[in-house]
Amino acid sequence: MKKFKNMTSAFVLAFTISFMLFIYEPITTFASNTSDFWFGFNLMIKANIIFSILVFLFISLFSACVRFISKKTKISQIFDIFILIMNVCFVTLYIQGNYLVGKLPTLDGKPIEWSKYTGSNIISCVLFITILVINIFIYKYRKDYKKIISWVACAICAMLSVSLLSVVTTNPKMYREKGTYTSMNKNINKISSNKNFVILLIDMVDSKTFDEVMKETDKYDLMKDFTYFPDTLGAYPFTRESVPFIFSGKWYEAKTDIAEYSNKAFNKSKFLKKLEEEKYDINIYEQEFLWSKGNISKMSNVEALNSDMSLKKYFKQESKYILFKYLPYPLKRFSKIETLDYNAARKTNKKTNNIYIQNNKKVYDLLDKKEVQK
Repeated sequence: MKKFKNMTSAFVLAFTISFMLFIYEPITTFASNTSDFWFGFNLMIKANIIFSILVFLFISLFSACVRFISKKTKISQIFDIFILIMNVCFVTLYIQGNYLVGKLPTLDGKPIEWSKYTGSNIISCVLFITILVINIFIYKYRKDYKKIISWVACAICAMLSVSLLSVVTTNPKMYREKGTYTSMNKNINKISSNKNFVILLIDMVDSKTFDEVMKETDKYDLMKDFTYFPDTLGAYPFTRESVPFIFSGKWYEAKTDIAEYSNKAFNKSKFLKKLEEEKYDINIYEQEFLWSKGNISKMSNVEALNSDMSLKKYFKQESKYILFKYLPYPLKRFSKIETLDYNAARKTNKKTNNIYIQNNKKVYDLLDKKEVQK
């Protein structure tokens, strides 16, 4: 029993860290941005319970190894210093991820210029040094240091639990089942020998820049049959809002969530109805697909899938966001948040996974290596 008692602080810290990063943070993020994720709450929470348990076991086993080394070498300070460092890191992560998030870089798909965050870097460094000094002081002058940090960790865990309880009981939308309709690569290299109507939405490229690049290449004639105005602006800076607006002409005024707006915009689109009346074979290729009700089944390349999640890829993507939010500013750049894409974790029970995503080599091969079919 004494052996386990000496490990109590390590177990408490391991549990609180795993709970904060892989239970509290994913659920609160999901609740605040439900429409941004293709997966539902049940799939998300099952994955994160697994991650939380694995992280808890990893930290606990690593702590036990340090404790074993400390005991064998008869240098008790080894384990003590390890616990001190772990607590300093935990408290730093807690404060950084819950109280110093007001000036986080905007995630709009553009590369983040970390050099602009000198002030935030200084604050993070001062925070870490302050917490380190406080812990060293308590460790030096209090024999019950481990008991103190255990109680502090328990208090933080309790506060996070109360906050989490409030989130899960006051946000019924987060439990809403999501449609499993997804854009596929099907028909992407096919055109009609009769008549075609194509809308190309060039995302993340300014229209004037696009026009200049086209003029500098020998591909400019490819656009001659398109109605194109290089001095126009899209309705929204993001594709997710722009696409339903293009098809409906209805503005998103944030009176409902984005999923409801998308469903209503597509289902009541006079433009799509006109295409149907003229017997067009309609295909839509969109990565952030929020259309899940009504006339969605009329799209030729859209399929209802029995979607599942790749735990390995989901963990990789989720870790980017968690590291981005909780790491001190000097370390945030290593989170690689610019490549965050939860769609990469999506998989199906089909033998061939032809889900359309923007960064899709299969699409490139279809368009580059195969002739257009008519």
